[in-house]
Amino acid sequence: MKIFIAMLPYILILLFLIMFQREILTFDLNLFFLINGISNSFLDYFLIFLTLFGSSFFWIIMILLLSKKNKEISIKLFYVFVIDSILLVFLKFFFFRPRPYELFPSLKISIPEVDIGTSFPSGHSERAFSGAVIIGSYYPKFRLLLALVAFLVGVSRIYLGFHYPLDVLYGCMNGIIIGCTVLSWPTKKVEKFFKRLLKH
Repeated sequence: MKIFIAMLPYILILLFLIMFQREILTFDLNLFFLINGISNSFLDYFLIFLTLFGSSFFWIIMILLLSKKNKEISIKLFYVFVIDSILLVFLKFFFFRPRPYELFPSLKISIPEVDIGTSFPSGHSERAFSGAVIIGSYYPKFRLLLALVAFLVGVSRIYLGFHYPLDVLYGCMNGIIIGCTVLSWPTKKVEKFFKRLLKH
């Protein structure tokens, strides 16, 4: 039931995108220029720092660190990381949307980052939200903070010129759905399945 509720806005937005593709993409581009056009030295440094919370490197480190303190969270984060990666490879190469800085070379990129794949959807946003869902389920007191950090990771991707708002929106929804899906899995049974699989 939770997964269905999480997927409902995803499906509705997909339908709207199909029905009103031109209007939505125009709005998406205008909103991108509005956010990316903000010039502020504090935001430059702040969002450059926050965008790292959606990187693959950060979540690999988190998985390794938590494996010593809380193995269950670490395992679930590993599952979402693998699913995130597989889904991103498929979606990025299927939709093949060029990144903003590729179409608009005059955009100011504040960090020398090389992203693999195309723009849609945002991998940083997807990883930040899926990770926030998993960690937040174990530490409810930090849910609001985790959600805020994940949201700002998404904003940082637009501000820094790596993604459009629509890329970030779908990355966020993908992350929430993947996180909720993994939380519903019986972890021990999945572990046993992989152990049997590796033996053969």
